[in-house]
Amino acid sequence: KRLSMVCFMANKRQCTITVMTGLLMLLVSLLPDLNLALAQSCPTPTVTLSASSGSPGDVLTIQGEGWLPGGTVTITATGPEQVDLLTGQVPDSGTWEADINVIRAPPGNYVFVFSEIMDRCDLRTTAPFTINGPTSSLDLTEGPPGTEVTVQGSGWIAGDLVSIQFAEPGNEVAQATVGDDGSFTTRFTVPSDAQRGEQQVIAVDVNDSNWQTDTFFQVTAEGAAPL
Repeated sequence: KRLSMVCFMANKRQCTITVMTGLLMLLVSLLPDLNLALAQSCPTPTVTLSASSGSPGDVLTIQGEGWLPGGTVTITATGPEQVDLLTGQVPDSGTWEADINVIRAPPGNYVFVFSEIMDRCDLRTTAPFTINGPTSSLDLTEGPPGTEVTVQGSGWIAGDLVSIQFAEPGNEVAQATVGDDGSFTTRFTVPSDAQRGEQQVIAVDVNDSNWQTDTFFQVTAEGAAPL
């Protein structure tokens, strides 16, 4: 009543300013409580991965709990490169499960980011995941030029072609096609003109140079000079 009397007695402009100022002060005073109430009403979701590492093509099961029903969960992977993995709608239970194939991406450590924005709630959680790199090994690690060497690899991308190169990039001495289990076996002969000393043996995916390994072979005798 006192506020109404002041507005009635004062000019109209002063009344408007007084009322608006009071409303603004009231809103400002309520904001902390409003933000707290919103924060308290938003759930804290969780995710569980069936494995913490894997190779491209492996099946990874992801389970989520405590998400907001009806919203959309977005999954991305950040690391050596960023990749969008999956989006899906949350069922009424707030619990979901998804199977994804491990992506073909540069090997290394990644962070899976899970997010959902709904009902003024910005939900977000993360989980670490490692994309395993390939390996290769030699059955012999030293010998003279002309030595036959077997190369075995694992953790490569099924169906891809691997080039075996000796001493320097591009000097191909063998090839192998990766099997369904990610492995390969091939043989090469140490070149007749190989120089004495430690030489690099490179295995590289011809479709993706991010997939590469280096091993070493000790040449124990001087090879013939190239013609």
